[in-house]
Amino acid sequence: MTVRNMQGLSALGVGIVGWLGLAGPALGQDEDKPVPLLQSDPLPKPFAFSVAEPPIKGDGEVGAFLRTLHERIHKRWAESFVRMVAEQLPKTNPLNDESRRVVMQIVATREGQIVSSTPLTLSGIQDMDAAVQEIVRESAPWPSAPNGALSDDGRLYLNWAFARDHRLCSQIENVQRESPIAQALPRLISQNRAPEAWRRVQAAASISAEPWLSLFARLWLGRAVTDPRIAAAAAGALLGTGDSSGLDLLRAAVSTGSGELAAVAARALIRAKQPLCPLIKDGLLKGSGPVLDSAMAMVRLHPEPECFPALMAVAGNQKSPVPVRLAALTLLTEGGETVAQEAIAAAAGDPLPAIRAVGLLGSVKPNAGKGTLFKMIPYLKDPAVEIRAAASAGVVRAVGDAGLEQLYLLFKETDPRPYEWVSAELGKYSSDATAQFLGRIAKKDDARAHRAAVMALAIRKDASARQVYAAYANDPDPALKAVAPDPTSVEGLSRQAMAVAPAAGVRAYRSLLAISAGRPAALTWLLAKFADLEPTLQAEVLGLWLSPPSAGAKVATGGAP
Repeated sequence: MTVRNMQGLSALGVGIVGWLGLAGPALGQDEDKPVPLLQSDPLPKPFAFSVAEPPIKGDGEVGAFLRTLHERIHKRWAESFVRMVAEQLPKTNPLNDESRRVVMQIVATREGQIVSSTPLTLSGIQDMDAAVQEIVRESAPWPSAPNGALSDDGRLYLNWAFARDHRLCSQIENVQRESPIAQALPRLISQNRAPEAWRRVQAAASISAEPWLSLFARLWLGRAVTDPRIAAAAAGALLGTGDSSGLDLLRAAVSTGSGELAAVAARALIRAKQPLCPLIKDGLLKGSGPVLDSAMAMVRLHPEPECFPALMAVAGNQKSPVPVRLAALTLLTEGGETVAQEAIAAAAGDPLPAIRAVGLLGSVKPNAGKGTLFKMIPYLKDPAVEIRAAASAGVVRAVGDAGLEQLYLLFKETDPRPYEWVSAELGKYSSDATAQFLGRIAKKDDARAHRAAVMALAIRKDASARQVYAAYANDPDPALKAVAPDPTSVEGLSRQAMAVAPAAGVRAYRSLLAISAGRPAALTWLLAKFADLEPTLQAEVLGLWLSPPSAGAKVATGGAP
């Protein structure tokens, strides 16, 4: 080795900071005392590789992150170290041997602080090895790493090669260190890495999915209660498993909230047989706009006698929106003998035909007989379409099949409301005649009338209704798909759950869990569809999975017909 070579290497050993900054004497030497070049040393040429550096491998956010790191390191390695060595040291210098390569194992925190950098493969030249170490150290802190790049312990592990040939610093491998699933799931959920935790559950499914799914469900719900967007849904799901720690949260969501989260909380309290009215009574009496609408939506889920006085006030308040008054009055007419009579009497003198119509239908008791039928017949020709709708439904309620022939005027109606009211009543029967009558309404060239009839057929369990409904089983109306009758077998429920959109499949999943033999099929659906559900539905399906089998049964929801 020549004197120039030895002194150049010595300079690299003590002057790395100099070449990193591209400032000052080359390779840390004294600018006033250059080392003479021996005649045997070839003159250096401008640095360039004939082959371009390969692109950085990696997809998605992890690939983008690795490319960002590469840009940060590339300036130091390729444009400083390699270029300066190539241009300022002879070609015979060991540092210009293109076979030299250093592979580092780098460990960093999620936030970009380097924990350690350990050589896995050395170049054989101490100066090059030291230069790589310093380049890595000086490049920190790095940008925060995406979840997909982290190992189970929340740290980033990279194997990074620094080559003297055209590959330069392009070989970066993101190493995933996985713990056993029992350790990994708590760690991943605590790091807010639920998608990766779910991937581990899916990967374990071929061996034993159920225990890990249950562990995931408990961990996921426990963390979700801290997220305001889905806290009510998570607390409700946990309440269904017997965990009442979120009971106060649910009550607060009902009493102060509105919209879907409040409704989710209300349904959870109803399932747990917790009183709802004390939480929503103020909203009924003093609320307006969204607050009143939310309170009405929740009381319709489960009307309680304690709320009847407040509902009377809403129904009688002529300043309240008509749909809200109608909903309150409908609940009252179904709320028991005394309260129904009061509501009917109050509605009789109301100036709005729509209010009077609800009172008229409310005055008809199921199977009341021909006396009530005769009272309804004159109203079938009333000028107000709302009154005609109520009278037509009243005929069905009073005498069932025997009153259908009295409804010959119904099919002359051009307004959908009479068909809607009659369909709601016919949905409560199980005779062939009422099923056929619904079939006639379903053929009407009116979307609302058609929908009302098909929905009434869908909720009936009798063979006649199922037969008529079969013609509309593939109806494209999303509302009708949502109420399509569930199959009665595990195989049928499983097929239905898989065939429909994930959100629509929740109902079949719930039905599968209500059948002891349906749990394996429910597990298959959950593993396939969970990631595609909205967070509130994710909470619901995990809660159902953890709940006792009886909790899988459907919750009846009250409301106006």
